[in-house]
Amino acid sequence: MKDSEDILTGVFFCSSNYRYSSNFSFFIFPILLLLHLSVILESLETWKQKLSEGEFEELELLLELYSQAQGMEMTAAFVCGFKNGTAMMIEVMVDD
Repeated sequence: MKDSEDILTGVFFCSSNYRYSSNFSFFIFPILLLLHLSVILESLETWKQKLSEGEFEELELLLELYSQAQGMEMTAAFVCGFKNGTAMMIEVMVDD
């Protein structure tokens, strides 16, 4: 219930970092993602050869934790955008 009150009162806790500058990023993103993934995989192979088995497992664990944190940040960004969009629709629909 608190979230809906926040939406109606206009209270948002969102960062301005979640803005898209153009539609171009929508088309180029998959290509960049594939390039980054190949670089990451090559890097992991290099680290696997340099580190001991235990150290590499620690690195994998750290990367997994980072991935989880990034997922939480993406979820928060989605919620923030959803709240902002809902607030805009409410503002347009409500007659003052």
